[in-house]
Amino acid sequence: MSRLLFLLFIFQSIVTFSQTFSYRGIVVDEKGAAISYVTVALLVPTDSILAFYAVTNSDGVFEVKNITAGTFILQATFLGYRTFYRTVIFPLENDALQTTIVMELKPVNLPAAEINAERIPLLIRGGTIEYNASSYKTKPDATIEDLLKKLPGVIVDRQGNIKAQGEEIRKVTVDGKEFFGNDPKIATRNLPADAVNKVQVFDTKSDQAELTGINDGKREKTINLQLKDDRKSAWFGDMQAGIGSKSHYQSSAKAYRFTPEKQIAFLGMLNNINKFGFSFSDYMNFNGGFRAGGESIKVSTDDNSFPIDFGNVENGLITSGAAGANYSVEARKDNRFNIGYLANGINKKQNQQVTTTNFTGTNPFYTNQNSFLSERNRANRVNFGWKNRIDTTHTFVLNGQGSINGILKENSSSLFNSSETSTVSDQQNENRINGKSANLNVHSVFLNKMYSKWKLFSLEVDGTWQHGLSQNEVNTITKFYLPEMELLLNQFQENKNDLIKYSADAGIMRKTGDVTYLLGNISVGREDDMFSRQQGLLPVSDGIIDSLSGTLKQYYQWIEPRIKFKVINDKNQFSLSIASRMINLNNNFNSTGNFNFSKLYFLPMASWEKEYKSSHRIRLFYEASVSTPNSSEYFPLTNYFDPLNLLAGNQNLKPEVHNDFRLHWSIFDQFSFTSFFASLRFSYIKDKINWNKTISNNLVQKVVLLNVPEDFQVGANAEYSTPIRKLGVNITLSLDESWSRTLSYVNGLLNKSTSFIHELGISIDNRKKNKWDISAGIKVRVARSLFSLSSIPKQSYIMANAFTDIGFNPSNRWQFSLKADLSNYYGQAFENDVYVPLLQAEASYTFLKHKRGILSLTAFDLLNRNTGIDRISEYNYLRENKSDIIKRYVMLSFRYKLNKFKANDNIDVKINGH
Repeated sequence: MSRLLFLLFIFQSIVTFSQTFSYRGIVVDEKGAAISYVTVALLVPTDSILAFYAVTNSDGVFEVKNITAGTFILQATFLGYRTFYRTVIFPLENDALQTTIVMELKPVNLPAAEINAERIPLLIRGGTIEYNASSYKTKPDATIEDLLKKLPGVIVDRQGNIKAQGEEIRKVTVDGKEFFGNDPKIATRNLPADAVNKVQVFDTKSDQAELTGINDGKREKTINLQLKDDRKSAWFGDMQAGIGSKSHYQSSAKAYRFTPEKQIAFLGMLNNINKFGFSFSDYMNFNGGFRAGGESIKVSTDDNSFPIDFGNVENGLITSGAAGANYSVEARKDNRFNIGYLANGINKKQNQQVTTTNFTGTNPFYTNQNSFLSERNRANRVNFGWKNRIDTTHTFVLNGQGSINGILKENSSSLFNSSETSTVSDQQNENRINGKSANLNVHSVFLNKMYSKWKLFSLEVDGTWQHGLSQNEVNTITKFYLPEMELLLNQFQENKNDLIKYSADAGIMRKTGDVTYLLGNISVGREDDMFSRQQGLLPVSDGIIDSLSGTLKQYYQWIEPRIKFKVINDKNQFSLSIASRMINLNNNFNSTGNFNFSKLYFLPMASWEKEYKSSHRIRLFYEASVSTPNSSEYFPLTNYFDPLNLLAGNQNLKPEVHNDFRLHWSIFDQFSFTSFFASLRFSYIKDKINWNKTISNNLVQKVVLLNVPEDFQVGANAEYSTPIRKLGVNITLSLDESWSRTLSYVNGLLNKSTSFIHELGISIDNRKKNKWDISAGIKVRVARSLFSLSSIPKQSYIMANAFTDIGFNPSNRWQFSLKADLSNYYGQAFENDVYVPLLQAEASYTFLKHKRGILSLTAFDLLNRNTGIDRISEYNYLRENKSDIIKRYVMLSFRYKLNKFKANDNIDVKINGH
């Protein structure tokens, strides 16, 4: 009954029906000609907030639907015309439900003060949609992410990913300049909404297209945040501190200064409530870069391949801190330099229980493990960029990033391997890992525009340096019962990895016809990769064991000429290229065992994109590429660090050959703000690097890498989003289907791991968010895995998540919110179903002059039911991880705004008898 009540609460109707009205009309110029793409808005008179709107079609006709009773200001706006105003009161007389709006051309010498005084909620400028931020009401402490959720045509999911006009946003700029590199969430989750004047959505062209004026088909959907003028002349930001039950706390500080020439930003935070730095990707990168980790050999998988993960929560108890600074300066137009620094750190403690079912081709066996992990991560990253338009014919671009990372792990665990009838082995393990890594990557581009038939010369140079070092110590007691035997090991292991990689690509473009071009490129590169391992018994003074230690050096060189034919016009881009990559691989182990591999690869590429209607695009793409193994995958020595899991590379591995096909279809209707996106993807990998696993009678697993003949992945997805004006809501439907097949070997038998994943989602939110901001949704993932070595035909799992977010702003002082999540994990392959209901509530009060103070009371996990669980299907096993996780707490927080700007940015609209 409680579960039913919770579900009813999640999906409770949020819309109250009342009598509504429609208002129709046509917009013409002074000569009576229809004007399309005119924004017709109804504004609330008291604060000029957008209440209802429509956009005229190609005949100049508009219809504003589902208008509630009341008084509004009718506003019609279009670039180059005077803004039209009229007061309208609903309900209207029947003969007043249709109107003709005549717009006058705007004088060229119109005073700037008159232009700036107008509040136009939404304006379409060719391919750019511009939103006036002040026309969309947000709470006093709102971020850019909160503002974007209110904009028509923009969708922000619960993870902060953004879509606009049906396409994913990968770049967010502030006044046209980069902000902390390429992570959009750093800007959207940290900058305050009340600092923004306009939000602009458009396609960014490539540097080559900007220089030559030739559309090369490369574009990136971008959001630019245009700041208010008063935010460009003073420091602004905020400070926050909170203290809660169970010794929980959080704190943060943000300070910004933006001028037309310079941007300066400082960010900092510290908490122990599992909130990470500026974006989740920062935390995910902590464990990256340790190619010399020595704990395992990880076979890379693509997004739609194995593993299938049926839950993705951050488990454990985490204290995290972060600090960053960003500086950008534009000495002159088109000469901009930016540099950013981010430092992140976490301390993590985690108790975990892992249950694994392993399929062997005969009888499965089971592994149960209990462990305690204490982990400390530190990461320091610097990114920089310089873009200089030297003159009208030359452009130079330099981008780079570097990092220094450190990790310290201490882990203790107990493990039991058993068959269906008895325990086969057990192990007690104490492990300590101390790892350090550093890397630097620099990318530069030089472009020279020419005015003959030879249109462009380009030169790109890349350089990468990486260094990794891990020092591991382990003490294991392993007992075998068939026959009885005990093995005690006290070992050390040091793994080191060094990589230097550099490449250059030169190209030239020649015009061969009105819309046809021929491009020639040649790229060359070299990669020197070294991996070494030293292993022995503790204490270290006992010496290194030569049979377990060694060094592998890999040298990889390539040269790739490419010819590309392109057809480019305003609505179509077609390209076809043919390349041949000659590679030469050489690796030697301990300066004796050599492996040489040379081959010429034929690598075609083709793409076609057509904009058959405004914001209606279809794109086909195919590309063949080569991926070479790294030195640790070539390293042939067996790693005996864990007596139950032995790992080895393979000095004779061949490169993988990838063939990828994509079909994309996107539609965005600027009149109704309806978007539709669909894609089809197919991937075929030849000589895929995978596992050859041997399992002994006492359940010792030895894994050696090898090339399997092939790997297949197929997927399709679709998303549809539209406003339903009659109900006053926006609705989004999503569907994702994927199929993959991975080959591996277990005890000499071929294991085919096949997965089918079906995912369906629906979400809904109210359109008018003056006082209530409500969203709800459900996502269901059904997955079926088939292991050819399993006696069970299919393994099925279901993960369902339902959510609702409710925000209520009864006044400018008070804000309330309630978030509810209901997650179900169940399936025939796992022992128990898991049901996780989460409730979070918050109340905030704004006070002090200019609303500079915000006091908040937050209650997390009100039901005290939070559960850390992951379920994974991979290769020849099923695995369930259960972990401790942060549970119920209450926190009182205070936020203080550093600026003294007025909170009310309303503009009085004077109507001159229109």
